[in-house]
Amino acid sequence: MTIEARRVSRGVRAAMLALTLVLLATASVAQADTIYPHNQLSGTTFDNGSADGFSSATQDCTLLPNLLPIDIPDIVCAVTNSTAPTDGAGVPPAPPGSIESKFQSVVNGLGLIPPLTLLEGRGTFRSGAFAVPAAGGGNATMTWDRRAIINAIAAIGDTGEYTFVLVNETDATEQAVGFESLTRNVLINDVDTGWQTLQNPVNVSVTGGKTYHLEIRTRFTTQLVVAALSTFTYRFDNIRLRVNDNTDTFESPPKAVTEPATDISQTGATLHGTTNAKGLPSTYTFRYGETADLTGPTVTTTGTHDAGSRTDDQPRARDITGLTKCKTYYFRIEASNFSPSFPGSGSATGAILSFKTWCEPTVVTDTVTGNSMNAATLNSTINPNGPATTYHYEYRVKNIVTPQPWTPTANGPTIPAGTSNVAPNSIAIGGLLKDTTYEVRAIAVNSVGTTTGNIVEFKTAGDGATGPTGPVGATGPVGSTGPAGTNGTNGTNGTNGTNGAPGAQGPAGPAGARGPAGAKGTTGSSTLDLNAGDVRAMVRIDATRISVPSRGRNIGRVRVKIFCRPVAVRTCSGSLKIRSLSPIRPQSFGFPVKAKRRVTFATDTVQLDVRKVGFAILNFDAQRRSVLKRESPVRATAIVTVIDAENNRQNVRKVITVVRGR
Repeated sequence: MTIEARRVSRGVRAAMLALTLVLLATASVAQADTIYPHNQLSGTTFDNGSADGFSSATQDCTLLPNLLPIDIPDIVCAVTNSTAPTDGAGVPPAPPGSIESKFQSVVNGLGLIPPLTLLEGRGTFRSGAFAVPAAGGGNATMTWDRRAIINAIAAIGDTGEYTFVLVNETDATEQAVGFESLTRNVLINDVDTGWQTLQNPVNVSVTGGKTYHLEIRTRFTTQLVVAALSTFTYRFDNIRLRVNDNTDTFESPPKAVTEPATDISQTGATLHGTTNAKGLPSTYTFRYGETADLTGPTVTTTGTHDAGSRTDDQPRARDITGLTKCKTYYFRIEASNFSPSFPGSGSATGAILSFKTWCEPTVVTDTVTGNSMNAATLNSTINPNGPATTYHYEYRVKNIVTPQPWTPTANGPTIPAGTSNVAPNSIAIGGLLKDTTYEVRAIAVNSVGTTTGNIVEFKTAGDGATGPTGPVGATGPVGSTGPAGTNGTNGTNGTNGTNGAPGAQGPAGPAGARGPAGAKGTTGSSTLDLNAGDVRAMVRIDATRISVPSRGRNIGRVRVKIFCRPVAVRTCSGSLKIRSLSPIRPQSFGFPVKAKRRVTFATDTVQLDVRKVGFAILNFDAQRRSVLKRESPVRATAIVTVIDAENNRQNVRKVITVVRGR
């Protein structure tokens, strides 16, 4: 068996040889550049079934394309564009994966006169658009890896070919970057070329300020004989278009920036930071502990996490639990892209930041103001130390011999969550005794606990003292009698006397007839709809992405970690449901085709004590896995419908990504 590789022309080979000599002459000069479509040193990797920004644009077959093209059904001839997640060129440290264009024909005519083409299949892959900065452009180079797999029981004259095309979207022009053609020349074929980089770097002209995309155009034809099932498959990996565009040079250590923690509670928090992989596969972790220099036995990490290979800043966040209340913790983000293959690689650490876990509130009872004979204004300074806090006061008459019971006031306005002192938190009281000494104390309550403040004394005002009596003056002379005055007006009626004592109770009257029974009232209820990040949420959903196994003994089985937060009373009971955010087609096969709708993938019950972590076990059945195979990834909502021991009800929601795993 043989495969004949056909090049377009000798002129192309000559141009490639000239370009290679130029590249060798300038290889020692560092170039500020970008690798498209995804700016990775290894190019596109297509790992884990991802198409890495490429999408299928054309998949069709025609009969007699040179005469009167006729579209034919897939059962006779088909071109399928897809991914091969476990097969790739394997350039270290790239994981396996590739995209493939596969042609399959069942039968062809026997003895047709060449070069007549009976069947023709065409497929096109298209990358996402990318813009070259205005300051960049000029010469660019492009390379890729390909693998050809040819199978047939009886076939002669089949041909497979592909062309790489760089499309200038701004100017609506195209450049053919590379071409290859393979022909089947023997009757019985079973050929696998393996992964090969068949081309030298191809020279491409790129203009700054323009927008481009790449296309891979495949064409398959049958001419002489296909007497049984025939397939012709191309796979492509590590597609690299390297453009001089004045960006940062590759192969430098990563960037790591620590950012403030959020979602702090008495036992946990969410740590934040930013990393930039600088084009090399990288990892990150958060280091945290109780010492300011992050050394010693209390220091730990969140483990090693994938940070990708991008050259832009990417946000990172990890939840930590098991912390102690009222403690200050220090943390930082650390990143590494070290690889022996890239001497410029290395590691980086962010600045050390700190946060304090939630505490009971801090309370200071302050001086009483505005006190009069029977009223006063009570004051305090309160630090919530984290969660929202309520407060009130207790007061009593001071009695050293026999302490009196405390009288509570109503609650003042709720102090919002925070870690700063709030004052004066004033509450006015009345009905006090004049000229009396009182004691008062402030009491504050949050989800961590209750704190009673110090006792402050104050005294109400009394009557003023009577001044001394002055001396008696001399008696003056008697004056003359004046004229009689007019009669005065009648005085007002006197007040009514008090009621007399009640008379004796009369005999009991006869019993009245019994009235009809009242209707039974309904029980009121309310359910809060909250996002998982809301401080009022009773549960925390510890997942942002779930991968559904598609094989093995755990097929379709997923575990989602749930934490019963302290805002719940004693228990968290309910159910977890995973439902798509947007309408999708609810089945992968079957007739009639159902309309798109939001699909519920799986549910499970939740039963936890407060401050406990558990797992909801979700089972994705065969139908939901088939839908996920078609739609993956799917943006979905994880909804926990929960009730605690005091019948508080909530729907807690979190947006996650559901993908089909291996």
